[in-house]
Amino acid sequence: MGGALSLGLGREGTAGGDPGFRLEVGSVLRRSFQVWAANLVPFSLVGLVAYLPVLFLIWLLAGMDAMTASTERLVDIVSNLFTLLITGAVTYGVFRHLHGERAEAREVLRVGLSRFGAVWAAGILFGIALLVGFCLFVIPGLVVIARYWIAVPVAVIESPGASASLQRSQELTEGNRWRVFAIAILMGLVTILSMIVLGVAVGMLTGAWSDEAGAATPPLTQALITIVMIPIQCLTSVAPVIVYHDLRVGKEGVDVEELLRVFE
Repeated sequence: MGGALSLGLGREGTAGGDPGFRLEVGSVLRRSFQVWAANLVPFSLVGLVAYLPVLFLIWLLAGMDAMTASTERLVDIVSNLFTLLITGAVTYGVFRHLHGERAEAREVLRVGLSRFGAVWAAGILFGIALLVGFCLFVIPGLVVIARYWIAVPVAVIESPGASASLQRSQELTEGNRWRVFAIAILMGLVTILSMIVLGVAVGMLTGAWSDEAGAATPPLTQALITIVMIPIQCLTSVAPVIVYHDLRVGKEGVDVEELLRVFE
C-alpha cells in the first residue's frame, strides 16, 4: 500500500476522511500522465482489442464501397460506444497501478468486459445529460461535466446502476467541481490537439488531403486514425479514475485495497 499512495495525494486515506478535501489539479494531471506512461503497452493493447469491431466495420463498409459521410458518422457512434469499454478496463488497470501492481492486458480487458453494461449505461446517460445541457446553452453543459465526469469510474467500482452512478458522481464532486472542470477541460484540450496533429499526420501520410472537400474520410485513413488515437483515448480514460480515487481517499478515507476488493 505504501507505493499506492506515494504518488502525491498528500493524504494517506485517514479513517473517516475529510469532507472538506480539495483536489490538487496539478497532482491529478501529473499522476494521470505517470500512470498512463507506466501502463502504455497493456492499455493500448486493450484499446486495440476494444476497437476491433470498429476496424471491422470500417473494413466492411470499404468492401461494400459504402463509406460515405453518413456511414462515417455511424463509425464514430460505434467508436464512442467501444471507448466506454476502454474506460471501464482502464479503471481497473489504474487501481492496480495505485496498489503498486501491474495489471496484465488480459486481466484489464476481462474486467472491462465484465463491467461493460454498467459503464455503457452510465456513459450513455452522461452523454444525454451533456447534450441536453449544451442544448440549453453552454453553461448547463459545463455544469454537467463538473458534476458527472467521474460517473463511469463510479459505475465500474461501485456498480450502483446508471442513474445512481451520476448521482454518486454529483455527491463526490461537491466542493471540487471547479477543479474537476479544470481537469476535464485540460484533458479535453489534450485530446483535441492530439486528434488534430495525428489526423493531419495520417492524412498527409495516406494522401487523404488530396480528396475533394466534404467527402468521407478514406477507409485506410479512418482506420489508421482510429489506431493511432488509442493511446490518447486511454490517457483521457485515466484522469477521471485518478479524480475518483483521490475523492474517495480524501473525502471518505477508503484505501486502494478496499476499492480493489470489488473485483475479487
